Amino acid sequence: MAYRPLGLFADTAAWDAVAPDATPSAELSLVADAALTRFGGGPSLVLTATANAEGHRGERTFPAEDLTDGDELRLWIQSTRVGDGKAGRPVYLELRLASAALGFDDPANTWARLLPVRRAGAWELITLSLDDLPAGLRAAANAMRLTCVDESLDFTCHLDALFSVREEMIQDVETALTERLDGAFTVGGDAVSVVFYHATGMVPPTAPAANQRPLIRLRPLDVAPAEFLTRSNTAPRDFSGDGMRLGARFVPYTLTYALDLFTDQRAHTATVFEGLLAAFAPRGVLVAGGMPLTVEWEGTTPEPLLGERLSMHIQVLTRLRVREALPVVPVQEIELAIDQPGE
Repeated sequence: MAYRPLGLFADTAAWDAVAPDATPSAELSLVADAALTRFGGGPSLVLTATANAEGHRGERTFPAEDLTDGDELRLWIQSTRVGDGKAGRPVYLELRLASAALGFDDPANTWARLLPVRRAGAWELITLSLDDLPAGLRAAANAMRLTCVDESLDFTCHLDALFSVREEMIQDVETALTERLDGAFTVGGDAVSVVFYHATGMVPPTAPAANQRPLIRLRPLDVAPAEFLTRSNTAPRDFSGDGMRLGARFVPYTLTYALDLFTDQRAHTATVFEGLLAAFAPRGVLVAGGMPLTVEWEGTTPEPLLGERLSMHIQVLTRLRVREALPVVPVQEIELAIDQPGE
């Protein structure tokens, strides 16, 4: 799978608030919020810190996770306080990982990321590269720490939807479509399953057997550059004490699919079709690895020769990464030499 949820923010009972001297913190609290979430499928983690919370941290352990199958972590944050590194707006929250082999305080555990907040009161996606995560940690991470690194102001932030991701444009979309639709509808007491049609040669698709219905069959139809959009660079990312990275470069594409509905009754087809319209028409959102993608309805095609079938066409607007993020180190000193003519 190109992405998988880690679910570390949803289990708030596993988190502890810890002071710099390793005693329970009175300056920081960690609770759950089921009302304010972002694609996580469960409660978000709410971290509240006072203006005296510098050095205080929230931390938890979890069963060892092998992160070697991912290129990056994605998470969503919403906070009451801006902290983007600009003058008077320091970044105030740091995320670190640890393992049984490399603890938080091990000198070899150099991976740390600051979590910038550019707008107060709005959900923002944060992407964290894993390519510099030490091997002894990446293969078996089992602890996470969130540390307050600035004490100038208090804040409350929500964290949600933590994913390990290896971005693969087509597989991500098709996995997300399956997750969104498989079992989402029930007709006649039966859950509607989803299958992908895999073309073999020039053989046209045939209707599924009666015992396979009700069924939604997803058929890939087209992949095309989204010429109406420009190539994009994401904002600077991977902030740490050693610098940051300039955003990766992406080319936008549209992926077109047919959603073929097979049922044994017209009423069942209508029920599922109305559900698909509610999800995707005229425009909807598909979440792939914590990333919201726009879906647009492209119309329907009745094909009665294959039984009780109606085909709905959708386009998913996605992107293909064509350049990785570039590291940038802080400038410590600038020297300017001027050559005067005749001297």
